[in-house]
Amino acid sequence: MAVIKTLNSSQTQEKLPIRMSKQGWISSYEKQTIPHWAQRKNHSPLANELVKVLNKRSGNKILEIGVGNGRDCKFFAQKNNQVTGIDIAPGALRLATQNCQAEICNGKVNLLLGDAENLEFSNSTFDAIYSLSVLHSTNLEKSLAEITRVLKPKGKALLYMYELVRTPTSKHTFWTAKQIKKLIRKNKLIIDDSWTTWEKGYKENTKIIILQIHKK
Repeated sequence: MAVIKTLNSSQTQEKLPIRMSKQGWISSYEKQTIPHWAQRKNHSPLANELVKVLNKRSGNKILEIGVGNGRDCKFFAQKNNQVTGIDIAPGALRLATQNCQAEICNGKVNLLLGDAENLEFSNSTFDAIYSLSVLHSTNLEKSLAEITRVLKPKGKALLYMYELVRTPTSKHTFWTAKQIKKLIRKNKLIIDDSWTTWEKGYKENTKIIILQIHKK
């Protein structure tokens, strides 16, 4: 059965270097309409990529940072991995809990309220870390340092982040590829592969960077 812990409210108040605050993410799940990014039921294509990165080996301890509605957590569990999923929004965890029932995931998913910048796990806990459309909303220096800390030696990570978003009336830059890669090197993580793409939809064009990395 998925378990939900409580998060210290002081962890949601730090000012971020981008417009979307932590409280903004929390509030987005408390509206009557489920956010558009949490409406998809099938697992994401990027989740398939992590399975390939792990050479389809089962039994991995996987951390997903930002579970959304739990669709990828469920997929990893169905591939016989032990999955821990965190999200800063209680509303996201409610959706994920509904989608990761014990009879589907065989008790292999544990859902926790948590902050990417302050992971409440011991050093070298996880074989793999996965994050889709989340880390660009964090203080990336802190969150990458935490990813490095909780990842096992030779552990893998697959990270999907926004570089910039264009709408008909605005343009917003998050972290550039150069900034991201500099922080990755600073944390002594190795980039195995990286690529950028444009994603069109929901009234905006978004430049995406995807990084496959590992810890020495």
